Amino acid sequence: DTAQRIRREQCVMLGNAASYFKRTLAHALSVARDAACLPVLQELEQIAEAADDCVEIAQGQPLTLHRRPCSVTKFIAEIMQAVEPQFSKQQIHLRHQAEYDGEFTFDARKLRRVFLNFAESARQRMPDGGAVTMSSRLRDGCLQIDMADTGEAIPPDALPHFFEPGRVDSECPDVGVGVFL
Repeated sequence: DTAQRIRREQCVMLGNAASYFKRTLAHALSVARDAACLPVLQELEQIAEAADDCVEIAQGQPLTLHRRPCSVTKFIAEIMQAVEPQFSKQQIHLRHQAEYDGEFTFDARKLRRVFLNFAESARQRMPDGGAVTMSSRLRDGCLQIDMADTGEAIPPDALPHFFEPGRVDSECPDVGVGVFL
């Protein structure tokens, strides 16, 4: 169908632009590999992976997962550390409830991006403060990581579209490819 073809072409163009942006920034920061630049370099790696994922999606390929054993507690701590500066400015308190704190095999970078998107959504829905709780548990051999917040709920009519790639909704900007990835 024509609309899908156009959307696919737009996604390819976005992927190409993101790849160019990634290469340009990576080159500019390649000389700055000290500890002060580590957070910027980590974010660049996230941008690079997101660009690669956009190209894979545009080409109709399944996303490539890089599963490795990871400490669940460390994974959640890194997410909380990444969002803490913005959250503290808005009086949003972070909590971690770990029923499971061992290792598990998953793609930490892609899952990190998902939880950072969820965290940003939560931050936007709590302009006057609140709380975000991340919890981890093991159920029937499967890892479950939850993120709950005290903010305004996502509108019920947006929920069926929550994971639709490429969808943009002005009333619910949390839907679309960002959450999907």
